[in-house]
Amino acid sequence: MNTEFDDEQMALLNRIPAVRMVSRRRIYYTDAFREEIRRRSKAGESAKAIFESAGLGPRVIGLKRIERCAARWLQEDDEDESEPGAEDSGIACGHGLGADERQSPPMPPYPPYRPRVTSKYSVEAVLLAYRERIDRLEKRVEELERVALARTAAR
Repeated sequence: MNTEFDDEQMALLNRIPAVRMVSRRRIYYTDAFREEIRRRSKAGESAKAIFESAGLGPRVIGLKRIERCAARWLQEDDEDESEPGAEDSGIACGHGLGADERQSPPMPPYPPYRPRVTSKYSVEAVLLAYRERIDRLEKRVEELERVALARTAAR
């Protein structure tokens, strides 16, 4: 997988509610999503399943990124519990951020996200799958418009 995101990939990732912002090399997640990972992981759910439910499965961002983020956040949580009064580092799979940038709204429920792709770990494959679906839908709309026009003309 390419180490840098292109403009199209960045736009796609920025539309996902769990993502606060995206740079060429990093994804910054909302605090609410980080807390969701911690809570659901402690309940026994896999990080992969949690990321997938947010639209960030291995096909989109890669399994290694998921594993590393979850491990880092769970480790931070363990360190916070062992140090009374410890503050959040603000690191969200990227560079440290200021306190004002760490604030994020409550996390909305995520719709199921399972695009059909053939290539693992590829944002490009996800985009291609969406383009193909859009093409099929546009063709179907054209067919329906022709049928509607024919019915109107027959009256």
